[in-house]
Amino acid sequence: MDKNITIKELQNYIKKKDYKPELKNAYFQKLIEEVGELAEVLRKDRRLDQQGTIKGTIEEEL
Repeated sequence: MDKNITIKELQNYIKKKDYKPELKNAYFQKLIEEVGELAEVLRKDRRLDQQGTIKGTIEEEL
């Protein structure tokens, strides 16, 4: 059975696992890097069912 979680619950989970406000710049840069990788595979429309492997696909980046 799937349990839906709230944004607040997700925030609390993340805070317990990895909360280092002094690294906010590094976190932001990593986020931008990942968004860029997703944008590239979206632009190239690389899908798992077309590639035969998850490497370099939209599914991997998501």
